[in-house]
Amino acid sequence: MIVIISGCNRVEYCKVKKKKDFDRRFFMTRGQLYFVPTNGLVRMRVYHYGKERPSEAVIAYKENEIVPYDTCGLDYNMDNFLADIDRYKAMTDYSWFNANKPWFTNTAKTLWKYLTAPGGIALVVLVWTFLNGS
Repeated sequence: MIVIISGCNRVEYCKVKKKKDFDRRFFMTRGQLYFVPTNGLVRMRVYHYGKERPSEAVIAYKENEIVPYDTCGLDYNMDNFLADIDRYKAMTDYSWFNANKPWFTNTAKTLWKYLTAPGGIALVVLVWTFLNGS
């Protein structure tokens, strides 16, 4: 997959190589974020001395634009764009603690589940009455 970004005096060919980047819907380069939907990619045919070389799927943008050159029938209005960002955030978890969460985050979640369960609430009430001596 290649993201082509054309500026006023240069063209960037950004090849997506990392395996984790294939799962992401947005590509970032030079501080700019570009939307790369899988159904918005176009097959680029390259001919070298009359023979077709192996081709890649590409999407081409003007620099600092949110709509690519070839939209492939997709609607690139701001409402769909923001809805896709929200859906992408809900589906992915790229938090700092994703790979190795500290022990206290898991312990606190587990403790909260036990305390809010119906048996946990009854246990808390019994312990409270025992400690207060009522």
